[in-house]
This record gives sequence, structure tokens and C-alpha cells, in this order.
Amino acid sequence: MKNLRPYLMTPLFAVIGRSGGILVPFFIAHFYGVSRETDAFFFACAIVMFFWGVFQQVFETVLLPFHAENKRESKEALMAFLRRVLYVTLPVVAMGCFGLRAVLPGLLGRTSGLDAESTRIVSETFTLLIPFLLLTVWISAINGVLNSYKAFWFPAFSPFIRSAVIVAGMYLFHEVLGIYAIPAGFVVGELIRWGLSLVVLWRLGFWGVRGKQTAGKSQTSGFWQQSGYQILALGAVQIIPLINQWCVSWLGVGDLSLYNYAERLYQIPFQLFLTGQSQIFFSHWADSYYAQSRQEFVRRVHRSLGVALLVVIGCAMGFWLFRHLLVRFAFGFGEVPPETLSVISNLFGWLIISLPAAVANTLLLRVLFVMRKSAGFLVQSVARLGFQIGLNVLLMRFYGIEGVGMATLLSVGITTLLLYLHLLWLWRKESL
Repeated sequence: MKNLRPYLMTPLFAVIGRSGGILVPFFIAHFYGVSRETDAFFFACAIVMFFWGVFQQVFETVLLPFHAENKRESKEALMAFLRRVLYVTLPVVAMGCFGLRAVLPGLLGRTSGLDAESTRIVSETFTLLIPFLLLTVWISAINGVLNSYKAFWFPAFSPFIRSAVIVAGMYLFHEVLGIYAIPAGFVVGELIRWGLSLVVLWRLGFWGVRGKQTAGKSQTSGFWQQSGYQILALGAVQIIPLINQWCVSWLGVGDLSLYNYAERLYQIPFQLFLTGQSQIFFSHWADSYYAQSRQEFVRRVHRSLGVALLVVIGCAMGFWLFRHLLVRFAFGFGEVPPETLSVISNLFGWLIISLPAAVANTLLLRVLFVMRKSAGFLVQSVARLGFQIGLNVLLMRFYGIEGVGMATLLSVGITTLLLYLHLLWLWRKESL
């Protein structure tokens, strides 16, 4: 890899960008502790993050091979293609959100362990977060363009802006607005990030770029045909955190919050790595797949994967060894009951052990994105979802909330091994 600057600078921007997000759950724990209100907020946030996760991956990952083709033609072709995708996506997301809001109280009352008051807070919080979701879909579309032009710094850094607004909102308004100060911060922070993303796009020379009305039309229809499986598969993967919370909701008041505090602590190394390196790998893999031989492409994937896993395994070992200290430092100074810290530590321990497999799984899925092997991606994702649900039901009966961590370790480990074996078969088949 000739130019090392993106590999050095993007992780730095990612650390800055995610540092605010790292503080958000700590501030929630400090100001709100463990309660029915925090359970409800985290549940509503999980629903929104399911949609956000799917469409972020669509625009920042699935679309990247299409961007790699279009940018060789012109900026006009790329933007025409992206606008056509957005014209479909934004109305669908909006209608889906308002439709879900209409049925959400009844759905939660019948299928979750939440009581009536928690269900009301979930519904209200979800409503407040709908503008955030629409804005973040738009921003993800812009980030996809920036990543395709190797402008990795803004997608990596910009989450800090949203997180800073959320933390400031909690600090200033947690007594006045209560738990609703958090979704308000999400919306305001994302609105600011959206405005700045347009400025960055303008600086790259995209302002006013429209192209012909027919440009990108055939590419758009091809995208929906080729990416339908990928979008369904992304849904199967992104719904796993929501399924986990749905299962935990049956354990009792407060357990949802404890699960989220452990899971958010696990997300620190996972998201820092993905934001700092995976998009760089993916962008170069997409270029390599279309410009180089298949043997060179496979060698590049193995080389990148090997370096990534060495770093992630060392990181996971360090976090596991110091898990109790990390949890006390993160949550021991606020409103979280001291007797629950050991629960968070034990659950975090199981989750962090799964980190190398989770990172490998995410990177290997991006290889399938590049190769446009949608059916295999869908089968793998549905299998992982099935393993997670079955293992949750089985292990939670014996180990309670820790069973979710055990189920995560087993499901991601099994499906990552199967995914790698599937890719080996595909590569061997292409070389024949």
C-alpha cells in the first residue's frame, strides 16, 4: 500500500470522532443511572439504530463498488446515480418509521417484557428520533461519496460533533427534559453534522453537480437488483442488537440498561477499528477487484486481514484482563448501583472475547460486497441471526444476562468460520 497517510491519519480522526461517543453512555450512567427510563431509552435507540445501521452500510459500503465504477465516468454520473437511490430511500424510511410508530405500543405490549410506562417512553423517544434517522441516512450517502474519493477524514471525525451536542444537552437539560434531553441532542447534533457534510462536499467540487436526467438510470435499477440480497442480509445482521435487547427485556427492570452499558463499552474498540481502518480496506479492495488479477486481490485481502487481526487480538486481550478496572472507571462514579458493576464486567468480558471474530466477520462481509456475492451474504447473515436467537433462549435460561454474551461469542465465531470457508470456495472457483 503505497500511500500510508490514510492509514495513519484516519485512525487518529476516528479516535477523535468516536471519543465523544465513548463518553455518551458514561454520561447517561452518571446522570440517569439504571432505571425504567434508561431501559426505555436504550430500547427505542436500538430500534432506530437498526434502521440507521442498515442504511449506513448501504450508502457507505454497499454503494462503494458502484461509486468506483461511476467516478471513472464523471462526477455527474456518480451524483445522478446517488440522487436516484436517495429519492427512493428517504421516503421509504420516513413511511416505515411512521408506520412502525403507529403499531409500536401494541407490538411492545404483546411481545416484550416492558411494562406500560416503559412502552409509552419507548414510543415517545422513537418519535423524537425519527428526524435524526432521516438526517443520518442523508449524511451516510454523502459519506459514501467522500470515502470513494479517499476523503476519509470527515466520515471518521464527524461523529464527534453529534456526540458533543448530546453530552452538552444532557449536562444542561437533564433536570428539565429528563431522559428526553438525549434524543433532542441526537437531532440537533445530526443537523449540524449534515450542514457541515454539505460544505465538505462543496469543497470537493460537487456543489451544483447534477448531470443529465438520464444519467445513472440503468445503474440504479441494477443496484436494486444486485443489492436486494445485501440489504436483506444487512437487516438480519443489524437486528441482532435489537433482538438481544428484546430478550433481555424479559429479565427485569434495569437489566436492559446493564446490557447496554456493557455493550457500549465493547463498541469502543469495535467501532474505533471499523471507522479507522475498514473503510480504507474496503475502498482499496474495491479498486483492486476491478483493476488487478484475482490472485493479487486475494493476497491483498489476506494481508489486510492478517494485520487487522493481530492488532484486534492484542486489543481484546488487554480489555479482557482489565475489564473490572475499566468498568469501575467508566461507571463507578455516577448513579449506577455499585452492586451491578460486577454484572457489567462479566457481560463485557464475554463480549470482548468475541471482538476478533466480530471484526473478521465484518471485514469478510465487505469482501462479499466487493465481489457482489449477495446470496452468500444473505445466507450467512440469516444463519447468524438464527444462531443468536436460539443460543439466547438456551443460555439465558441458565446464565441470565451473561447468556447473551456467551451466545454472541458462539454465534459470531461459528458464522465467521463458515464465511471464511465460503470465500475460500469462491476464490478457488473463480481461479479455475
